[in-house]
Amino acid sequence: LEHRVAAFWKAKEGGGSKATRILSAWGILFGSKFVILYALELTFSDDVHFDGALHGVVALIVVLVVMLAAEEAILRFYRKLG
Repeated sequence: LEHRVAAFWKAKEGGGSKATRILSAWGILFGSKFVILYALELTFSDDVHFDGALHGVVALIVVLVVMLAAEEAILRFYRKLG
């Protein structure tokens, strides 16, 4: 989805299209993490809790950062294969 939206905005002309492409890519990537968290909640139900500092916000941010790092590591590994 990210690549399709980026290609759509890349084909457009004008200064705003680049900014829109960047913002839409960021939005898709950011939103996808919440989709994954929702899937984790559905899968593990009461076994996953975000408690602690700032009502679990710190734990949530740590989980998101780890998910992004894992995604980047997988992408780098995949690109080295090809």
